[in-house]
Amino acid sequence: MKSKKSLWIALAVVAVVVIAAVGWIMSTYNGLVETREQVTAQQANVQSQLQRRADLIPNLVSTVQAYATHEEEVYTALADARAALAGASTVGAQCGKQRPGFRALAAARGGRKLPGTAGKPEFHQFAG
Repeated sequence: MKSKKSLWIALAVVAVVVIAAVGWIMSTYNGLVETREQVTAQQANVQSQLQRRADLIPNLVSTVQAYATHEEEVYTALADARAALAGASTVGAQCGKQRPGFRALAAARGGRKLPGTAGKPEFHQFAG
């Protein structure tokens, strides 16, 4: 009888150990699956951000191109104004030639006022 009781106790201990091991294995597997899903979700977030940034590149390129065109017009008008001023031989001729240069510069700026010219009426008369 004693050996039969010991056999049942041994089987119960083995069963508890097996159940504990199976539970630990299942818990570890579920944790690994959960971690894999979190990694997949974070990769999707990164891909989404990269795609959003890639979609913004054409807008950035067109903005830079537009500004480069504007800048070229301004510098061309400025060079023309300087050339007109430098080509004058007298002070009176220089004063007379400033207006076309300032008008060309104002046209290149699209009629916007020069920054910092609020109290300077001599600039406003040429600024368009």
